Amino acid sequence: KQRFYSSDYFFFKLLNWTYLRLLIGPGILLNTLCLFVLSRPRLSDKSTTVVFLRFLALFDILAITLKYIRAELNYQSIEKKKDIIIITSVFCKTLYVGMNASISITMWTIVLMSLDKVVAVSYPFKAGIWITQKRAFYVCCFTSLLLLIVN
Repeated sequence: KQRFYSSDYFFFKLLNWTYLRLLIGPGILLNTLCLFVLSRPRLSDKSTTVVFLRFLALFDILAITLKYIRAELNYQSIEKKKDIIIITSVFCKTLYVGMNASISITMWTIVLMSLDKVVAVSYPFKAGIWITQKRAFYVCCFTSLLLLIVN
């Protein structure tokens, strides 16, 4: 039985293939610039937000890149009917785990940044003691490791 596809389906399918190709360049470029700016010595010891923004930019680059690789491999193998040698079970699982973990880490980094600000506003006198750049870095590393294991 042949399947009937509506024009809406084709529009969203085209949009799905196009948006990643349009976003990968500016996404990687701007996140790289963000990493470059946030690694400057004048900003590096200012606040914990810098630590969170570095993690966010790094894993955002990784998420965009891995999602693009996955979409391009799907497009080449399914749409173009090309036989791609690197597509093995282990490679696909690694790609999906890395992509999903990167996306989860970016989302949870935003949550951690928000929690950092909630603590700073709710407990202004204790925030300087509780929230340090070292602790923020350790929390980001622990969260990243946990999400990598969970995914």
